[in-house]
Amino acid sequence: MLGHRGCRLCITYPEILEMQVRAIIEAAIECQKSGVKVLPEIMIPLTLDKKEMSILEQARGVLRTISSRGRHQAALSCWDHD
Repeated sequence: MLGHRGCRLCITYPEILEMQVRAIIEAAIECQKSGVKVLPEIMIPLTLDKKEMSILEQARGVLRTISSRGRHQAALSCWDHD
């Protein structure tokens, strides 16, 4: 796969990663409100080396904040696993 994709896109434009995580969480909340059991999983895409992994590990805190904020706003207690 060639091009500026996977984790490199998320590193260059972290707002895209945040937007995607927020969309997953919001969709899961809507499904749960409709009675559908959900267990969203977010994987780190296409890492090449330790440097990319470490940058994305630092972003994990931001992603958890987004997830917590979404769950709090919906007053739901779902997906407390890592």
